[in-house]
Amino acid sequence: MKDQFGVTAFTLKNEFAPRLGFIYDFKGNGQDKVYGSFSRYYEQVPLDLVIRSLSVERNPTTYNFSATAYAPNAAAEAALGTPSSIVGSYVEPVDKNLKGSYSDEIILGVETTYNNLYVFGAKYIRRYLGRAIEDGLDVNSPLGDYFIMNPGQSSPAGVTYPQAIRDYTGFEYTAQRRLSDHYTWQLSYLWSELKGNYEGAFQGIGGADGTGQLDPNINAAFDLPEFIVNSYGLLSGDRTHQFKANGSYEWDSGVSLGANFVFQSGTPISRLGYHNGYGRYELFLKDRGTEGWSPNTTRLDVNLAYALKVTKKQSLHFVLEVTNLLDSQTATVVDQRFNFAQGDIGQTNPNYKHGFYFQAPRSVRVGIRYSF
Repeated sequence: MKDQFGVTAFTLKNEFAPRLGFIYDFKGNGQDKVYGSFSRYYEQVPLDLVIRSLSVERNPTTYNFSATAYAPNAAAEAALGTPSSIVGSYVEPVDKNLKGSYSDEIILGVETTYNNLYVFGAKYIRRYLGRAIEDGLDVNSPLGDYFIMNPGQSSPAGVTYPQAIRDYTGFEYTAQRRLSDHYTWQLSYLWSELKGNYEGAFQGIGGADGTGQLDPNINAAFDLPEFIVNSYGLLSGDRTHQFKANGSYEWDSGVSLGANFVFQSGTPISRLGYHNGYGRYELFLKDRGTEGWSPNTTRLDVNLAYALKVTKKQSLHFVLEVTNLLDSQTATVVDQRFNFAQGDIGQTNPNYKHGFYFQAPRSVRVGIRYSF
């Protein structure tokens, strides 16, 4: 990757990403198996880092009493107690030993067929971050420079911060009835846990009014040493329980009825504090993910269809789809901002732990499809 002046900022080499897998048919009939795999995935680093960190980005903030002027005003600055400023204006240094960001995945599973009709399975899933590329304040820099590095590794800036951790473990159980006698169904249950100190390319914690930052490889997670205090715990994507069921029935007349049901347990809540310098909620006032859970959510979708034969190879399909049939209106994101001032000074946000975003209401769609 090159900076604004055409100078190579860093080159990522030796990104070997093996895929290893096996399948053993333990009954020898092609219907039962034990299987497993190991995979390594390297990140294809997006160009957001080039645009923001390697291109002399400037961020001006101007205070005045005008709705249209750009010039700073001393009276406005004095009233607010904050001067106008321009930050940025330099190419962010890069660790000369920077290495690529990668994740590993391990899967072990078993699947068996009963009566040539029912298929049962169980699967263990493990995904973990091996290394991340991020930026952080170089605490040894007299100029307060930020530094692109692998957190927890190599560079003077890197060792200031802990290793980036994002560790997922899941156990999934499935059952399926193959299509026979006009109907079929599938069931699945997933227990999982997602822990760490690093959300990834998108910091989704607290929604758009929380951290809510989409800056791949230059998120604020390791920007300052105070951001890593209490930062290890359950991540925003953690859902302990997920249950899914779907099925359909087809009549000889061409009418078919289908349904899909999803239950998801809530996501962990953190106690976020405001950081004056960043103007966002980047501080964990208590251990991450220990302030309870957002509500559990359910959704039931149904569809009714009728296939009308026009000729041997042509047909008209009339479809009625109802999404969120029960009109569930549960909060999907809750407010995790504990207060509106820096530091743990007590709760000042009356909306703390209340809903930000909610499930989309019931919707009905009618469609016609012509097949030939």
